[in-house]
Parts: sequence; C-alpha cells; structure tokens
Amino acid sequence: MSDKETIRPDGNIIPSSPADPTIRQPSSIIGSSPGVSQSPAPSLSNGSITLNGNTYEISGHIASMGEAEVYKALMGNQWVIIKYYFNNFSPNHEIVEKLKGFTHPDIIGLLDTAWHLNRFVEVQEYAQGGSLADCLPERDEKQLSHIVREVIEALNACHQQGIIHRDIKPGNIFYRKKGKDDVVIGDFGISSPLKPGESLKLTRRFLTQSYAAPELLTGINTKAFIGKEVDFYSLGITLIHLWTGNDPFGNLPDYETTRLKLDGRVPLPDDLSQRLLLLIKGLLTIEPSKRWGYKEVND
Repeated sequence: MSDKETIRPDGNIIPSSPADPTIRQPSSIIGSSPGVSQSPAPSLSNGSITLNGNTYEISGHIASMGEAEVYKALMGNQWVIIKYYFNNFSPNHEIVEKLKGFTHPDIIGLLDTAWHLNRFVEVQEYAQGGSLADCLPERDEKQLSHIVREVIEALNACHQQGIIHRDIKPGNIFYRKKGKDDVVIGDFGISSPLKPGESLKLTRRFLTQSYAAPELLTGINTKAFIGKEVDFYSLGITLIHLWTGNDPFGNLPDYETTRLKLDGRVPLPDDLSQRLLLLIKGLLTIEPSKRWGYKEVND
C-alpha cells in the first residue's frame, strides 16, 4: 500500500489527499459502519450550514482527507473551520468530550460539535497564519526553538488531560495569527484517550507513516500499545521535515521506512547544529522509556 492511500473501516483502499497520507486501518471509530460504502460528500462550498442554532456561511473548501472534508466558514464576524466527517467516520467520543471542555493557549479550540445529515461535524478555531506545512523550509533555528517550546507545552497539556495526539506533523501545527509568534497544534482526528493512572493504551494502529513512532509500527493484528512518547517521536521527525523542507523518507516504501526507524537509522541532515542534532536524536530514541519527553526537551 502506498503512503497516499487510506484503508477504510471496511478494509477497502481509497485515495487519500497527498497532503494527508494518514493510514486509518480497520477500526471501531464511533460512527463507522463496516461494509458501508463512502458516498460522495454533499458540497458545502456554496451556501450555509446550521448547527445547534448557529448558522455558518461557507466561504470555501480547504482540503479533503481520508475521513472528512474541511471548509472555511464565517459565523457573524468570526472565521472558523468546519470539519465535515464522512458518514462512516467520526473521532473518538472520549477525545471529543475532553476537548470540548478544555482550552489551552497552544491548542486549536474545538468550538462546537453536531450531527448533520447523519454525519459528524466539528467547528474549530481558524488559524489565520496557516500551518507549518505552508512555511517550509524553516531554517531559522531560533524560530524552530520557539516552535518546539510551544508544541511541547501543548503536548504536555494534552497528556495531562489523558490525550495522546498521535499525528504531530507540519500540517497539524499552526500559526494562530499572521506572523510566526503564536504556535498551536490541532487536528485530533486519530487521537487516543488515556484513563487516569494509565501510561499505555492498546489501540488500533492509525498513523501517518513518516511520523509514526517505531512502537506504532510493530503491533500485532492491527493493534499496538502506545503512550505519550509517540508524540515526541513525531516531533523529532517534524523537526527534520521543517529544517529540510522535505519528508525525510521521501518516496521510500512503508517497509523500508519502518526498517530505518527500527534500526535507528532515520536519515539526518548533515548541516544541523550540535544543539539541534542532540534534540532530534533524543526525540528519535527507539526505546520509548529512554526517549526524550517534556522534561528533557524543556531542560
């Protein structure tokens, strides 16, 4: 399977957006219906949608992903993002409930949720500055340090709330405003919940291949035990991508990418400073218990 294909809950392969090559393997996602074909999405590009009494004027279509379409919309004088899930997908219910009652300066806000025409809808804060994927490469090490500080604060807050993001990558890190000051993370579509006292979660292996930690790639029967450490590994790969402007694994087949990660041979740029090189190596440590986390990165 190529990294530009997505596995649906019924096991069939459908094309995925090149900007979001996320592998979503057979799952128990709330709202999924194994064996039900995904119908073409009704166009929201022209018109409006009313959710929980609020009317959103659709400005335009931003992207299509394996599980949803994304639109920019206006409610009154506030720009928002409408994530309109296909009828056999919706995010984890526990994650949605955690995010609805949770605000943090480094996390995109979940403003509302609803069902529309039997499809799940999220209304999210709009990040005016776009994603880091729109700003590649990022060769300013001072700016990279700023991004890292903001992202690890967001991850630490998520982990304290029992949320493993699982999909940290340039396309899911944003600038809240125009300019490069306010960094936030978003898109919790494949996130996993952790109960109080848990450090590991047995979960389906939803992942974006290039950014996935080794432990996500070595599960059994489409499942793997994961913890918050997977998010820090993804941050390490993200830093390589930001510095070079390219996916560090290029067009390598999935099995070769997996082997490089398991062997600790992720290709590293040869022009990194010693400080940045040390940080990335710490984040890409194979063994989760020895991988750099919030404390090590913050020091």
